[in-house]
Amino acid sequence: MKKSVILLLAGVLLTGCYCKTDSPRGSWARGCDISWLSEMERDSVQFRDERLELRDCISLLRAEGMNAVRLRVWVNHSTGWSNKEDMIGLAKRAAKAGQRLMIDIHYSDFFADPNHQTIPAAWEEMDYEQMKEAVREHTLDVLKALKQEGIEPEWVQIGNETPNGILWPVGKVNKAEGNWREYAAFTAIGYEAAKEVFPDIVVIVHVDNAYERRDWFWESLKENGGKWDMIGLSHYPMMSAWNGGKRWQEMNELAEENIRRLIADWHCPVMIAEVGTFANDPTSAVVMADFMKRIQAIDSCAGIFYWEPQVYGGWRPQEYIPLGWGSYGMGAFTEEGQPNEALQIMLRPETKPVGSVQKDTINGVPCVVYIPFKVENQKSKVERYPVLYLQHGMWGNEFDWTEKGNLVGIMDYLLRAGKVKEMVVIMPDNCPGKPTYEEELANATTGEWEQQFAAFMAEAERKYPISNQPSQRAIAGLSMGGYHTMRVSSVLDGQFRYVGMFSAATFVHNMPSEPALLWVAIGKDDFLYHSFSDYRRWLEDNHREYTYYESAGGHDWPNWQDYISRFLPLCFQ
Repeated sequence: MKKSVILLLAGVLLTGCYCKTDSPRGSWARGCDISWLSEMERDSVQFRDERLELRDCISLLRAEGMNAVRLRVWVNHSTGWSNKEDMIGLAKRAAKAGQRLMIDIHYSDFFADPNHQTIPAAWEEMDYEQMKEAVREHTLDVLKALKQEGIEPEWVQIGNETPNGILWPVGKVNKAEGNWREYAAFTAIGYEAAKEVFPDIVVIVHVDNAYERRDWFWESLKENGGKWDMIGLSHYPMMSAWNGGKRWQEMNELAEENIRRLIADWHCPVMIAEVGTFANDPTSAVVMADFMKRIQAIDSCAGIFYWEPQVYGGWRPQEYIPLGWGSYGMGAFTEEGQPNEALQIMLRPETKPVGSVQKDTINGVPCVVYIPFKVENQKSKVERYPVLYLQHGMWGNEFDWTEKGNLVGIMDYLLRAGKVKEMVVIMPDNCPGKPTYEEELANATTGEWEQQFAAFMAEAERKYPISNQPSQRAIAGLSMGGYHTMRVSSVLDGQFRYVGMFSAATFVHNMPSEPALLWVAIGKDDFLYHSFSDYRRWLEDNHREYTYYESAGGHDWPNWQDYISRFLPLCFQ
């Protein structure tokens, strides 16, 4: 009788008695790769919730919205971390916490990536056929160990960031050249082994650089017999050093285009298997909000995983020390050990817009107006809100800040995060375009806009629930709009407590007498940099206080989006 019970229980365990997950298989994945967690806990790293109370890291991330965990597995690293046994321990905890699971098999004793695909020490003397069998046996061993524990992963990666193949030099490829037959065979036998253990598992081939179009990779892999169910991509939009100097806005846009193209070309879902933003950069939340908005609008984009978000405080793994490597700088926890805003944006369910945009004409001037729903729907119709007058540059129009500058997305995020007060943003056509530079310049510098601004502002205050108090008014602009900001705030001296000048043209040197904040910003490569430096010297010579922000890059929208994101939280505080 006892023997029968034992056999029955074993049969149940090995035939599918798996942990229940918080979210159904195939639903949008909001995950984290937490492979370092057990080592961090060994080092007494602590994690805290919003009340600064100590929490288990997996439980904390689950409460933030995490529904999936990604874990890497090495063949045999000397430290023991990220080997099969370490991975199994974390997988059991993740499954118990209702998490879906992705297993990232590196087929190496250490990190495998586009620059390193080192054969495990135990496989070094193998020939191609023996190595192919080793891939099969290792895949079976890893997945059967999970099955033995009653854990069924939803996804498995056959290799990590493999645009140049795996198991070098045997499976190394270089664009359309190299050992494609061998690499494709490694991928195919890993695919078949995974399906042997878990017939419904989703097999992923994973490459880096989500922004980069690599038709040659997928065509060569398919032509040589490679197999996959899903494409995995890595995306680190703020790492310009890795991305050929591209800015995050371009990175996000290119990644979106590439994801759509891959889905259309290969008729399979795409997963963002890794993402990361700078840990202590205030722009990171805006970067993540922009990327999430893009990918959540894509049918067959399966989800996203943040790579090692729990790292903070300068912690680094044991294996980094002999290599002289520093701490990972793209964790997503604060110095207090709490999830930061970028991670919260990624993990929390999609949120609805908090404001709307409408076209209007104010005192004969075409405008676009951003109004938070709370302001638009106020019942009293008496309360007055702060207002920002936001101006465009030469050859622009009233739509520039919303169509090119992502003003709506930035305001929605800042309001949702509680970083700014409810305010109305009025974007006028302050500089109607002219055919030539000379005509445009002459039109922009007549002084007419400064002279009519008081009437423009008075009508805006009649039409919208905005304050007429200087302490509740801000004005800002980019390029020629920065010049207009300087001139308007000087002509209407004392009427604006918050003044922002972004890459401003400074033909003349003025400024209001005593704003609460004069915030000026420019990129190091901006063609106006030297003239703007002259303006700063003028401010200093005249003992005028100002706050200066200098960025990389030039006279472009990525910078102006950055500047408005930094300026807005400083207003009306």
